[in-house]
Parts: sequence; C-alpha cells; structure tokens
Amino acid sequence: MSIGGYGIRCASVVVDRRRRRGYRGRMRIRIGHELVFEVPRPTAILLMLYAHPDATAALEEPERLAVEPALPVQDFVDWFGNRAGRLIAPAGTLRLRYDNVARDGGQPEPVIDGLPLVPVAELPPECWRYLLASRYCEVDRMTAIAWDLFGQTPESWQRVRAVIDLAFIGSPWSGTSGFASTPILHAACPT
Repeated sequence: MSIGGYGIRCASVVVDRRRRRGYRGRMRIRIGHELVFEVPRPTAILLMLYAHPDATAALEEPERLAVEPALPVQDFVDWFGNRAGRLIAPAGTLRLRYDNVARDGGQPEPVIDGLPLVPVAELPPECWRYLLASRYCEVDRMTAIAWDLFGQTPESWQRVRAVIDLAFIGSPWSGTSGFASTPILHAACPT
C-alpha cells in the first residue's frame, strides 16, 4: 500500500468483539506494528504509536519502539494525555517496530442500556475534547453518512448502541487496511 508516495506495511491483531460477550476469562492480547516508510528527504515525524499511559499497567513489557536506522525519539505527552514521540527521519528507509502483550481481565464493556443521551449543550467541559474531529476519518464526508445511518434512531442510549454495533459488529472493516472508515465511507460515497 502506498500513501502519498510512502510505502506502509502494517500488521495488527484484531479481537472479534462479537465473541467477547461470551468470554469472561483473562486474556493476553498481542499488540504491535511494523511500519516501513521510504522517506525522500529528511523529515520531522510525529509518532502516535504507544499505548495510552492509563493502559500501560496492563502491558507485560515496558514500551519500546524499535527504530531503524537507530534515531533518537523525543517523547512527549499531548493535550489528550497520549504518549507521543518525534523524530527526524533521514532520507531512505525508515522502519518502526513495536511488540508487546496486554493483559485483560475479560470483563465486558460497561452496559449503556437505559442511560440518558446527554445533549451536547449540557456536556461538561471535560467532555468537549471528545467532540473534536478525528484525524482518522473524513469528517466532512462522514457527517452526512452518520445522519443517514443514525438520524432516525431515538435520541437515547439506542443511538449510541447503533453506532457501537456498526463500528464493532456490522462493519466490513477487517482491521488490515489501517483505515476504519474506508469501507463505510466508500459504500456510502463511492466518488
């Protein structure tokens, strides 16, 4: 796959959430990636490739990003509390690898059934950051699709459940393309 002239290879492990409801035991989930870029000239790159700091206690090993060629990575925490990094990649092949295992207690996601849908105007300020546009989806095109898909659902927990079900159960995305919105976006907006 090529994006903007850069070659990218990505390996991921996908957990089938449809089966998770029936499984209550502890799990070990392998997480990681290998990304390979052909960089045409020295380039500053921001990396969002680490587990969220709140989740690092579940990791079996300390986080380590392998960079080839060996380059210094300046770590920082962004406005959302995510651990991130910055490096200056030289021209040529850049390879980034991460491999770890996360432990999960097997507890199901919290149940939302029956909870009220809070109007946006009533959300407290600490929730506002979650309303920002995603860098992973074409928000300007997905807004109309979202209203088409979910605009007729009741303004309640049922709307949230419909979005979750599409994202984790009904989506044709397999987890290998690297772009979660692509199949839904292309199905609804083929041009």
